[in-house]
Order: sequence, then C-alpha cells, then structure tokens
Amino acid sequence: LFAHDVTDALPGFAFSSAPQRVYWGSGDAIHVWNAETYAPVRVHGGFGTVLAIARDGRDVLAFKLSSLSLLNIESGAVRAKPELGEADHLTAVELSPSGGQIATGTYDGRFRVWDVSSARNQLDVKLADHSPGFFSSAVTCIAFQADSRRVAAVTGSGALSVWDIGTSRALLRADLFEGSSRPIPMNLLAGRYPIAISPDGNRVAVGSGPGVRVLDVNSGKTVLTLPGHVGGVVAVIFSPDGSLLASSARSDVAVRLWRSSSGDQIASFLGTPVDGVVASLAFSPDGKRLFAGARNGEARVWDVPTLAGELLRQTPHPYSSIPLSPDGSRMAIKHPGAVEIWDAVSGEQVLSWKTASEPYCYGDLCYLSPYLNYDSVAYSLD
Repeated sequence: LFAHDVTDALPGFAFSSAPQRVYWGSGDAIHVWNAETYAPVRVHGGFGTVLAIARDGRDVLAFKLSSLSLLNIESGAVRAKPELGEADHLTAVELSPSGGQIATGTYDGRFRVWDVSSARNQLDVKLADHSPGFFSSAVTCIAFQADSRRVAAVTGSGALSVWDIGTSRALLRADLFEGSSRPIPMNLLAGRYPIAISPDGNRVAVGSGPGVRVLDVNSGKTVLTLPGHVGGVVAVIFSPDGSLLASSARSDVAVRLWRSSSGDQIASFLGTPVDGVVASLAFSPDGKRLFAGARNGEARVWDVPTLAGELLRQTPHPYSSIPLSPDGSRMAIKHPGAVEIWDAVSGEQVLSWKTASEPYCYGDLCYLSPYLNYDSVAYSLD
C-alpha cells in the first residue's frame, strides 16, 4: 500500500471550542496548543502516520502496518477500520469534517466513501481506467464540503468529479486539460491537483500548475483563474463563509489570499523557505485566522482582518518516529546518529545521546560509519 508520504500533504489543522484548542498534525504526532495564546498543551502520538484530523480534534485518521484506522485522539481507541484489499494501493485518503465519512482513492482509479457508523460504502466508483506505467489513473486528491454533503476527487490525468454523498450522484465531471496540452504525470507529485469545495457546494477550486482555477459545479465552467504562484500549487482552501480563498505553491515563499467572488488578490503572506513547502492550510472556524503548516515542521498563523502574522512553532524532525512515554510526558525523536528526549508539553529537549560507531561490510570490504542510525525507538512500559 502507498502511505501518506506520496500525497505530498500534511494532515492539517483542527479546532475545538471547549476547551479552546488548536490541533496540528505533523508526521506521526498531533500537537495541541491553546487557541488564544498558542502555548503548547500536549503532544499525542503512537497512531502511525497521521493522515487527517477530525474538524473538532476528537479523532485522527492514521495509517499503520498496512492498515487504515480512525482512532480517538485522547484514548487511542479504534472507532473504525475500513477493510482494504491487497489490491487497494492507496494514493489519497481524506476524513470528512464531521468525522462521519472516510474517502479513499487508489492507484487504479477506484474512489470510495465509507460511512463510519455503518462501515458500509456510500460511494464506490471508478474514476479512471488503469494506465500501466503511469499515475494518470490514480486518485491523487480528495476534498469534502464543509457540511460533508459533497465530496470531490481528481486523478493524476486531471479528471475532476464532484459527488453528492447522500444520493451517490455525480454533480460534475470535468477534464482539467480539455482542449489544451495534457502533462504526463510520471509520479504522484507531478499529477497532484489540490482541490477544495466552497461551503455552499456550488464551486470547486483546483490547483493546476502555478495557478488556481475555480469551477462552477453545476455548469462545469471555469469562473475564475488565479495566477501568480511560482511552481505547482499544493494547497487550496475556502474560508468558512466562502468569501475568501487561500493557496500555496511548491516553489513559492508566499501564501496568497484571494476574494473568491472577483479573484482579486488581497495579500501575499510571507511563507517559509523553499525547503519547507506550505502544504496544509486552514481557516479558524470564525474565519479570522489563517493557519499554514509546512513540511519542515513550521506552523504559522495570520490575522485575516489585519493581515498580521507570526510563527507559532517549529517541531523537531516532523517526519521522524515520535513515540510517547507511557505517561505522555516525554517523546523520543530519532534521527541519524542520535536519539533525543523532548518534553511533550513544552517541546524542550531533556536528554540527548549519540549512538556508537559501527562498521558496514560488503563482502570483505568494511567501512566505519560515524553513527549508528536506528530505524525506530520505543519506551518500555515501565
């Protein structure tokens, strides 16, 4: 099975009101902050690779040992476990905002929506015929409407569709490259077109190359084209009221904010260095703050009315194995040559040690490696 790293996306953000918390998924961990002060509250881990977080921060969708599971963040209890066949090579996974549905896409173009409570398929369709040797048939991006009534999916060849989950009816089927030159996606990163559905469900935004296209779901026509990014767009999102649209790109150092009615650019926020692509975006529930998560572990937030921003924090080695101690007070970070222990609340390093040198031998020829690189680390139960 393909894991989450081939989707080139971060699991993103979630928000709770009682208590007021911000949740951010980064690699194997969920970081929890106070929603007002951004002070760290705690870190959750041990789920496997985090793919998505429920909008209220209660559940996490994770991939571990070739298995997909929906788990409670606090207790780790499994709420749902979709059955995946050996031929189900996952290329995209998404959790609905309500937490009631799980959508999956595969290498051969199969697209399904699972109902969490009944464990049944609400939608099971083939979006594209399999094309051996290329990723053109793979489902590369999935997005739900805010109220979870509609879902959109796109393949590596640019075949876009929007579905009504309740009726299993296709509302839109469009070819992003109809009448124009079609790129040949040699890998999932080249054929990935991030998508977002407007809150009212009538528009769908698609990152296509260095720009964003907004299509009318009913007519299939492109109503807006938003150019200006450098490199391929990797994240798009509508504000809760649908009036704004935010986007980021692979080679850009800016997160751009647009008016979704006119396509006018409101702001170009300073993002993060090129090696830390902003791959997840989220508006706070009231639409007054815009959060951005980068692949290098940075998280930033901007105040939408004033356009002021700040760096929230940078997590250490976000894609390392991050096991938590049994009492949840410590987390272990492994990387080449060292193991580090961090306080799970403050994020401060408590302890660090280097691993011993060890020879690597190929036949009669041996090399002395400066460090021993562990594949994983774990705490004992006591």
